[in-house]
Amino acid sequence: AAPALSEEEIKKRVDSLVSDYTVTEDYAEAKVAVEELPLDKAAPILASFLLEKIVDCKQDLRPKYDALLTRLAAEGFLSARVLREVLPMHLEYLEDLRIDVPGLLDNVSPALARLMGLASPPISCAFLAQTLSGFETISHEFQLALFQKIFESMLTIPNASEVVHAEGFDLGTLLPDVNDQVKFVGGPPDLWTLFPSVKAKFYGLHLDKWSIAMLRQTVEDQVPVAERKKASFLQEFLCVLLSHDRCLDGGFLNAECVQWLLQGWDLPERQALLLGVQKKWRRDGRPLREASSTVDRLLNSQLVDLQGLKQWVEQQPAETRSEVQDVVRHLLS
Repeated sequence: AAPALSEEEIKKRVDSLVSDYTVTEDYAEAKVAVEELPLDKAAPILASFLLEKIVDCKQDLRPKYDALLTRLAAEGFLSARVLREVLPMHLEYLEDLRIDVPGLLDNVSPALARLMGLASPPISCAFLAQTLSGFETISHEFQLALFQKIFESMLTIPNASEVVHAEGFDLGTLLPDVNDQVKFVGGPPDLWTLFPSVKAKFYGLHLDKWSIAMLRQTVEDQVPVAERKKASFLQEFLCVLLSHDRCLDGGFLNAECVQWLLQGWDLPERQALLLGVQKKWRRDGRPLREASSTVDRLLNSQLVDLQGLKQWVEQQPAETRSEVQDVVRHLLS
């Protein structure tokens, strides 16, 4: 058997294969070179090497490093485990590098966005937000600036809104205040297509001034049908309605006033409304059992049905299933 390669030898081979790739851009050749390495030891070294180059290199070389990183991640040579171990080491002191690398955010954000946009993404916005928030070296302002650049890079990715919200990412973790979210999403650049849920929250800022008819007209004018059909928008829109007593008193939750939002949704799919109720009560710090009357109203208005209630229970994680079961049991008793 061939002797095991030392870490120093692996680094030399990584440097060589990456350098060759920047000249030839022959991925097949680079792939063969990677396959010849002991991947358990080489993958972290290779990932770290490429990330370091992407942060600071000649402008004409960055797309090549970016392409190689993305391709190796897409084909599993750089796994999610490896990238989630290596990336934090490069993120922790990223803000400090802005002095020496003025275009830092423009350098790294496209690569991060492409990794998140892969069919099996190794990282997510949720992972990135959690990682950055744990570093004392990273300011909140820097986090916002980095995410803004990442979101801008995502605008051309198919299903970008779903990519952004993977693993439960919520813009509220970065910007708790709705007004700040609206300002951030409004740009420039315009990020509304990534955050239909924020547009729903935006209506809540002015809801007291609107009638039911005006609210519906505004939503239809400003939110494309494709966005209105996203569960994230529907849930946030319901949270907006549930935040105003006049909505409940004025009939905003009856079938006539909400049905138009649900065109094309099967009844089981309408459990998004139930998840919206759950989200609202969780945000308010209230026990879910207090939402029974609201869920009952949705049921009586035929906006959800018994199958939707069943799916609502079945899709709950273990930590919330019992409280949802209690609500459903109370309604059906």
